Amino acid sequence: MRDWGGEIAENPECINSRFYQAFAVLNYCRMLHDLHRGYPGSKRAGAEWVKTTLDPQYTDLIDRAWAGRFDPALSSRQPADPIDLAKTVEFVRYILEEGERFKAVE
Repeated sequence: MRDWGGEIAENPECINSRFYQAFAVLNYCRMLHDLHRGYPGSKRAGAEWVKTTLDPQYTDLIDRAWAGRFDPALSSRQPADPIDLAKTVEFVRYILEEGERFKAVE
């Protein structure tokens, strides 16, 4: 979680396609949700949990990520929206901070 997040923060170009940008958002939702539950779950469950539990400023980003995941053959060849890419880097950092807070409580 931290390694990939560090890579994304240092080099956002590594997720600069509509597919990978959305993939990162949804996977970070799932990873944090899994940490809180203690067992693996789905991307959908993780996305819904983050939207209802954490900072609502990321709700639209999560919704766009979910909506954009349906055609990977096309979306993997299209660049990510620059605003969504920047917001995704911010979101990943936020999720990593939340994960660290969770570890501190344990």
